Amino acid sequence: MRKPLEGAKRISGPYPYYGASGIVDYVDGYLFDEELILLSEDGANITDRNYPVCFLASGKYWVNNHAHVLRTKQGNENNFICNSLERKDYTQYNTGMAMPKLNKETCKKIPILCPGFEEQKKIGDYFRSLDNLITLHQ
Repeated sequence: MRKPLEGAKRISGPYPYYGASGIVDYVDGYLFDEELILLSEDGANITDRNYPVCFLASGKYWVNNHAHVLRTKQGNENNFICNSLERKDYTQYNTGMAMPKLNKETCKKIPILCPGFEEQKKIGDYFRSLDNLITLHQ
């Protein structure tokens, strides 16, 4: 369901427009209206890691074709999975030649060790509160 919108064709609006590096603009429409995990699909950041490659999106938003949209399986907590993916070294999963890339098939094979849901929730909540504290201090 992710679709790119050329800069010249974007109509400014209230909805975040996500790309590989997070929010890149705000547009007048949305494709999603739920909390999902977004994982960078391409770009040097996959190997350089100068900013996050995995982030949560919630509310109403649009995603372009530079980010994978992930819905967790039942029994998994979004924030835990997102933080687990953020801490991965993607060098071994890079399928690009000139530019680093994570394709869909490779993404499906990235292992994540998951404790039970309650423990995932506690860990996810901890990281969420830590992120909020960092934001407050900035």
